[in-house]
Amino acid sequence: MPLRKILLVIAIAAVIVLYFALDLGRWFSLDAFKAQQAAIESWRAAQPLKFVRAVIRSWCCVGQPVSTGIRAGKAQKQEPRRSGVLLSEGGCAS
Repeated sequence: MPLRKILLVIAIAAVIVLYFALDLGRWFSLDAFKAQQAAIESWRAAQPLKFVRAVIRSWCCVGQPVSTGIRAGKAQKQEPRRSGVLLSEGGCAS
């Protein structure tokens, strides 16, 4: 068996072992997701402005696509696109 396949099997086995060792089933269950959804909805209803600010911040940090500058199979140097949102030096609004 090639080394690559052995490493893949080891990695999958490690993920399974960690799932049970760290009891991640409590976080990845339907009940946990529903409880978290209810908590987020109650927080959104109580503080709508903070919720909107948190959504905008998460969009700024995660949701923006980055241009690779590759078109028609030719690599071109291109600056990443900037949106109208001002970001701090760290690259994420704080």
